[in-house]
Amino acid sequence: MAALLTLVGSSFAQGKEYATWSATMEPTDIRAGESGRILIHLKVEDPWHVYGTEEAKPGPDGLAPMNTVISLPENKVLETNGKLVVPNPKKDFDKNFNIDVTYYEGEAIFSLPIKVKEGVSGKQEVTLDYSYQACRKGTCDIPRNNTLKVSFDVAPGEPRSERLAAMTGLPNQPEQPGATPEVAPENTDATGAGTPNDFSKMSLIGYIGFCFGAGLLSLLLPCVFPMIPITVSYFSKQKAEDEKVNIKGPLWYCLGIIGTFTGLGLLVTAVFGAAGIQNLATNPWVNGLMFLVFVGLGLSLFGVFNIALPSGMVNKVSAKSRTGGVLGPVLMGLTFTLTSFTCTVPVVGALLVAASKGDFLRPTIGMLCFSTAFAFPFFLLALFPGYLSKLPRSGSWMNTVKSFMGFLELAFAVKFLSNIDVVYQWGLITRPIALGVWFALAVIAAGYLFGWLQIATDHGASKIGWLRRGFGVATLVGGVMCLAAMEGYNLGKIGALLPPDPYPGRESKSENALPWMKDYKEAIAQAQASGKPVFVNFTGYTCTNCRYMEQNILPKGDVRKEFNDMVIVELYTDGKTDDNKQNQQLQQKLTGSVTLPVYVVLSPKGDVLSQFGGSTEDPDEFLKFIRDGKSKAGAIARR
Repeated sequence: MAALLTLVGSSFAQGKEYATWSATMEPTDIRAGESGRILIHLKVEDPWHVYGTEEAKPGPDGLAPMNTVISLPENKVLETNGKLVVPNPKKDFDKNFNIDVTYYEGEAIFSLPIKVKEGVSGKQEVTLDYSYQACRKGTCDIPRNNTLKVSFDVAPGEPRSERLAAMTGLPNQPEQPGATPEVAPENTDATGAGTPNDFSKMSLIGYIGFCFGAGLLSLLLPCVFPMIPITVSYFSKQKAEDEKVNIKGPLWYCLGIIGTFTGLGLLVTAVFGAAGIQNLATNPWVNGLMFLVFVGLGLSLFGVFNIALPSGMVNKVSAKSRTGGVLGPVLMGLTFTLTSFTCTVPVVGALLVAASKGDFLRPTIGMLCFSTAFAFPFFLLALFPGYLSKLPRSGSWMNTVKSFMGFLELAFAVKFLSNIDVVYQWGLITRPIALGVWFALAVIAAGYLFGWLQIATDHGASKIGWLRRGFGVATLVGGVMCLAAMEGYNLGKIGALLPPDPYPGRESKSENALPWMKDYKEAIAQAQASGKPVFVNFTGYTCTNCRYMEQNILPKGDVRKEFNDMVIVELYTDGKTDDNKQNQQLQQKLTGSVTLPVYVVLSPKGDVLSQFGGSTEDPDEFLKFIRDGKSKAGAIARR
């Protein structure tokens, strides 16, 4: 029956075609040696459809539809620069052929990546070959084999470095029949969560659950790592005077995190505005203090000296300090809070913006929930040394653990010292320098674990077991990975603790570096001239989440391809220059937030189309945000 319907349909459809094709060159100012793409626009009459590019297997009758094929014959002007980029087709069972097929209805835009050959200039015309078949319920048109002419101008001049990469991204697709184009309102993200005002629309239970879940997720962030050895080393030194497990110290530590995180956050924001927390996290004095704290803790773990409160203070709190004390754990909680400010998830920033506008009730509830979830695992971690110290024969291996943690503290101290350097743009602690320090520390730590070196806390020779040797090998491997990272090896989340690469203000030496613009007004001007949407990367010198995204998401795979037909601009917001301050004001105006990182897709006129806050390990989630913005930009352009 399918074969009969096809033959009958063909006999009535020899002349008229039910699909029209057109093609244009992009960009319009392409030069010889540069990359571009030919956009092939398909329009299918209703209720007909055109089959996809995937070749279908014959059905029970031995018949199958012709799949769509588009190709560029050999010529003297253009060469292909990648595979044909096809929009996602629909999939369904086709009763004409009794098989599953892919197809397009309405409109679709294909893209063929090309490169202009050297020596070409002026007006040009090339011909594409294409074939397809259109069908509707119960009948099919004959397979068609046609040609399509593409006329364009090749501009004079040398090829531009930012135009050399192949344009392999998916073009913005037309609206589907019956769809109404929607432009995202300002300050909304890819998930629809968006501004602080949206939090007020959530139920209280839902709001609490959201903030608690965000606190748990934030435990995976790189800036939390340094507090793990600090917590273990601090509480491993605390000894209860009775045989009961002392939970007072860990409890006050947990409450110190919650109290200082919530109270300090709201206070700084209320006094200094929405940017207060961000500025505190990047403040050189704060980072200098954290550097000294980490170095001091590291040297203390090596036995160089013991950290103790002044004698006068000890006398005043002696009664409490002998039973676990309160001041020490609370101060540890404050240290935790300052450390975690550098990469707190975006929900905290949104809450703080709301606080700066006078709404304190929900932000307070939200931050209490967030910090409680954030602190609870560290409460358990603080209890762990108490149990550990009660195990029999803890002996020398505990000193080994403490000493090894000392090396970790020194490694993390590099992060805070580099923060000061990069904010002031001294250029002394670049990524290679920081990696070199890490490598040296890893080699020394490995030598200690192998028993080749001794430190003050070691008491005579001790037997080196296989477990300790194993950690030594792992540490040495970590050092080698640091050397490899100097040549481009990806350290994952740990690499996010390093300074930006390239160092701000310097040109990247990597061939794979993204062609970031650095000025917002220039980016908008270029977007208006080219008609392309704008991708804005609001980033920071000291932002660990920014480093993770810039190393693991933005330059990779399909995400990178999406930038080929966009104007991309990178704006630092946490420096000391007037440009940095203006960028921060622009970020708050466009997104309603000052937390980093934040990514925005804008129309050529500068209107916010989509927004993404924070970091993600899922490239598909980030792709959805970019493509959503580009789709809305295309809808606006066709109005």
